[in-house]
Amino acid sequence: MRFDSQSKVYLAVFLTTAASVVMSILITGILQGGFDDPEAMAPATIVPLLVAPLVSFWGFSQSRKIEQLNAELSNLLNHDPLTNVRSRSYFFDAASKGSADEAAVVLMVDADHFKNINDTFGHHAGDKALQHFSELISNQCRKSDIVARLGGEEFGIYMPKTEVSTARAVAERIRAEIYANPLQLDGSEISLSTSIGVAVRQPGEQIESALKRADFALYHAKESGRNRVTVETPVELGSKQVH
Repeated sequence: MRFDSQSKVYLAVFLTTAASVVMSILITGILQGGFDDPEAMAPATIVPLLVAPLVSFWGFSQSRKIEQLNAELSNLLNHDPLTNVRSRSYFFDAASKGSADEAAVVLMVDADHFKNINDTFGHHAGDKALQHFSELISNQCRKSDIVARLGGEEFGIYMPKTEVSTARAVAERIRAEIYANPLQLDGSEISLSTSIGVAVRQPGEQIESALKRADFALYHAKESGRNRVTVETPVELGSKQVH
């Protein structure tokens, strides 16, 4: 049998009250030298029956509230509040804990010409575009992939146990999906496109290093005309950023 959280509180109150009554009777009996005095046994039974449920219910209710607050705080720390994808800190922490001996791929995803959206339609439209953008990205990823907003209009995707050919196919689906689904907002259609850099995380490599190489590939995608996917090459492309 499974209990919901409220039922667990009621069960805990019942058990605590029963234990309080038993302990009260035992202590009273020991102090009185027996259990045959009804005048002593009556308050030993009635008092905990009246007090224990109130005190234990309050205590367990407060404990539940603390658990809920901790869960909300954890959610705030682990998720980006605007897009609800993972936060930057969660991305780096989770990726750093990943096995260094397994194949993994890192994607850097950037919204093309995002500044133009803010300048033309306002920051409210920019926020809606990021939410739409992140939803389209998440829909193309697996449950095992970590999708995070790294800052501004930049998103990172960590794909554990993945070959580069698979990652490139996912990146192409993301690019095509974003290009094919403009944001509909207040009667306006806002076109979106994305550039994506793909890099393989080498065995033993720090996530920051792999992400930097994905950023190099992203820069190359921007320089090549945007709305495209670029996989890292042996040639270092530099760290210049283009938006």
